Amino acid sequence: MINTASTSRPQRNEDSWRDTSVSFRLGCVRALRKRLANECAETARVLADGRPPEEFLAAQLIPFLDGCKFLEKQASKILASRKFHGGPLWLWGVTHEIRREPYGTILIIGPSNYPFFLPGIQAMQALVAGNHVLIKPGTGGSRSAHFLRHTLVDAGFPAEAIEVLDESAEAAREAIERGVEKIILTGSAETGEAVLAQAAQHLTPCTMELSGCDSVFVLPDADLKLAAHAVAYGLRLNGGRTCIAPRRVIVWREVAGVFEQELRNYSIATLIADPSDHEFGSSGISIHRVNGARDAIAEHERSPYRLGASIFTTNPQSAQELVERI
Repeated sequence: MINTASTSRPQRNEDSWRDTSVSFRLGCVRALRKRLANECAETARVLADGRPPEEFLAAQLIPFLDGCKFLEKQASKILASRKFHGGPLWLWGVTHEIRREPYGTILIIGPSNYPFFLPGIQAMQALVAGNHVLIKPGTGGSRSAHFLRHTLVDAGFPAEAIEVLDESAEAAREAIERGVEKIILTGSAETGEAVLAQAAQHLTPCTMELSGCDSVFVLPDADLKLAAHAVAYGLRLNGGRTCIAPRRVIVWREVAGVFEQELRNYSIATLIADPSDHEFGSSGISIHRVNGARDAIAEHERSPYRLGASIFTTNPQSAQELVERI
């Protein structure tokens, strides 16, 4: 892969890590996963940050370990070069090959809500592909980031391939100015706009997951007890600080009253105003009564920050039809 924006950037000693085999890198992943699995209770106690350690296990450590296991099983296949034939007539006789080459240095701008899991698995993916990583933790995320780096180095990853910056926005801006080959950001839409504006000056590619204000569709034939229970759980997971937590319940009018009563059993506060402009951390939701699928889609599309959606119905066909429209 040729990066046309890289010629003026400082040279880094990255060859030693990028030249290791994928199998060697995955051996480091395996060592890391086994160590964290064996020390999961202590890790949760250290990194839970005042919350129940069991919640850290469920919301961050177990997903991280599962992501490591995925890499162990699939990374060799994903990263393998492959040849293919075909193409336009004027390229007849040419053999094509797709090669998975490391970018170089990846800047990971982490969030405050999942300070271990999200930057951690993003760093693992980048390192397994042969890159170096800079981790800029979100607010309050430094402990998790330094713990991760220490554990990675102990598992065999080179210390020079992993750097933890401070939590300030200025640290990310300075890293981009010095030169990185890719940026991964999890955060707000406003932060995304600022980072994209700076990245555009250097033609630095970015992968971003921004904000989150997700819809829950409750259809007339839904199991209303189940739907209310799931909404309550999703809203409270990780203290309500989850980007794909349910924020806007779009419920068919004929079952809205019963559903709202079921939700009150979980002491959930509801909002009258549309919270489409809020960020993580709210314990409230808004409930929108609609007259059918068309109204439901229109209400869903009012929020510019939607990331995912949930659908409650006992009819798979109804669910599929709605999925294709959202």
